[in-house]
Amino acid sequence: MADWHTAGPRLPLPGDPIVTLRQRRDNDASGRRKLWQLDPRLHCSVIGTCLSLGDLRRIARKVGVVFAADATDYQVHGNFARWAEVPGAAARQMHKMLERRHAAAVRRFGRAGGDSDLMSLWQQSLAAGEVPGPYWALLTHPAASPTLSWRVFGDVHMLSHLVGAANHADIRRLRALEAERDGLVDALSAAKATASRQEQDSRALVVRHAAEVRELSDAREAARVAQHRLAVAEARICDLEAGTAVAALQARIARLNRSVDQAAAEVAALQRTADERQREIVILRQANLRLSREVAGLASDCAAAEAMLRTRFGGDSSDAAAADGGAEPSGLDLGGRRIAYVGGRSGLIPHLRSVVVRAGGIFIHHDGGLENAAARLDETLAQADAVLCPIDCISHGACRRVKTHCKRRAKPFVPLRTAGLSSFLTGLATLAAAAHDPGAQVDTP
Repeated sequence: MADWHTAGPRLPLPGDPIVTLRQRRDNDASGRRKLWQLDPRLHCSVIGTCLSLGDLRRIARKVGVVFAADATDYQVHGNFARWAEVPGAAARQMHKMLERRHAAAVRRFGRAGGDSDLMSLWQQSLAAGEVPGPYWALLTHPAASPTLSWRVFGDVHMLSHLVGAANHADIRRLRALEAERDGLVDALSAAKATASRQEQDSRALVVRHAAEVRELSDAREAARVAQHRLAVAEARICDLEAGTAVAALQARIARLNRSVDQAAAEVAALQRTADERQREIVILRQANLRLSREVAGLASDCAAAEAMLRTRFGGDSSDAAAADGGAEPSGLDLGGRRIAYVGGRSGLIPHLRSVVVRAGGIFIHHDGGLENAAARLDETLAQADAVLCPIDCISHGACRRVKTHCKRRAKPFVPLRTAGLSSFLTGLATLAAAAHDPGAQVDTP
């Protein structure tokens, strides 16, 4: 059974050396440092930041280490921090995984020539929310001075405190979203009830109007018959001698003609009213359908956000079980693939990036041409191993461009139904399944 260490290392001081002269002999041809060549006080930070607990448990199985069933995550982490001090099997496997996992960052930082270039790249990475890869690439860079290395260590140390505080803010936001969701559900129920009552009233009104129209039609037909009879009588009157009888008949005819015109006008007005009520019914039905879809989308995003946050904070027992089994807490393993996300809502981008990074991938974003230059779209797509695109939050031109690029280069392309977190997680699951199962199907353009 593996032991576990409890004593924490002494905190580093500015100017402390990173590599001893004895250790420098083991550097590779590029001059980059090995994991066991770093100051032991850095190992806890490097392993906790750049590798997941799932990575450590996989390495343990590979080198034949069996932890006790009740071993805590801290105990697993502490053992690997101690093993990193010597170039044994565990340290070499960790170094190999770090190099493979963060190869892109190592290449990018490898072009830097000194502290100034390295510090500039590090600050850009912090601003973009990319920490694990740049952290490993900088600490092992042959040109990184001790002063710069300890400064970067301090940035990561303080960032861990900020992440803890952010977790509480995320929980508060989740509760606010749940309250908003409940309010929207109540509003939808009230809107449905109002629409139902209005629809019933409109149907009753249409029935009454239809009855009135039938009555007016009958009256109009009767008026037409009367008008015909009056026309016959008028013809007969023309043959009669002029007198009071003729004048009386003419007055009666005029009154009947006015009655017919008035009845026709009323029929036309009632028909217009019936048409207007029918249009109102159609508008209410469309509004009801739109509200239903919006609430369904919000409920789906809230559920996905809740699941993600519970997974992230260790609030679900299934996540712990997944961690014991050696998998990522989220159940996804992107294997270092670069995932491009084109379009979407800017407010969700940090959360989507966090999901991809936790799943072992690299997140690349392009807004589809709203703020980023459209000319950068091809550059972004060229860096990606797979592309996700929310079809409800991107221009048609940008979407066609993405499809064409992926088709020409045979890259996986997953169109997402919405720009919400739920659709994004579904898309990642599709990509992860395809990566582990060559026979799995992935949508292509």
